[in-house]
Amino acid sequence: MKRIVFLSLTPFLLFIAVAQGGVIDFSTNSGGWTFTGAGATNATPFIVGANGISFTDNTQRTGTLAPGASLAAFDGFWTANFSFFIPADATGLFGSFSGLFADDRVVLLLNNVPIGAGGIRIPPGGSLDGFMRLTASGADEPWTFDSADSAGSGNGAGIFIVGGMNTLTAVINNSGDGVTGPTRTFLSDGDGTGFRVTGQVTFTPEPATWTLLGAGLLIGGLRQLWRGASLRR
Repeated sequence: MKRIVFLSLTPFLLFIAVAQGGVIDFSTNSGGWTFTGAGATNATPFIVGANGISFTDNTQRTGTLAPGASLAAFDGFWTANFSFFIPADATGLFGSFSGLFADDRVVLLLNNVPIGAGGIRIPPGGSLDGFMRLTASGADEPWTFDSADSAGSGNGAGIFIVGGMNTLTAVINNSGDGVTGPTRTFLSDGDGTGFRVTGQVTFTPEPATWTLLGAGLLIGGLRQLWRGASLRR
């Protein structure tokens, strides 16, 4: 009898979990990121440290390079991308991130709109004027880095693409001198480049959609229960 009660509750519990909505984890240790730079295009990066990514397995020029990457092709600029789909019936959209950091600096964009920045030597609770190279063929330009920009949250009004693909892009510069140095290749064997962030996007799909899905799960669960009961007779 205990087994039958557990089986009959399973569809209901599963329906509750699904009805809570969608969660998209875009943390750098989620495995969904690709990188372009150092001669590689849309390649898979290494997950380094606790939750960072890089195109070398130790973030430094002494490490093993990801397929397609080469030291000769690295000029200090690279990007990382994470793409995700938001259903057309999604409501209650909310995004948040924290711990945005890079060696040496990073600007995080959502659908080409800057939403955060971070890097080395930014004073806690303060800001620092530095430089940022935002395109592969561009030049360094003045950029003010604020410690508060390493985290953020909001509903992304006017930024999220509902019913389509969305892209997070991290633009990373290596300088060997934190946020204030010029963008350049590795200065030494100990010079490193890497990027990390923790974050997610949450939303609630249209209730009617999940009601139908929940009903389907319930029917499927009852069929499983009936089949199990029949086999035990």
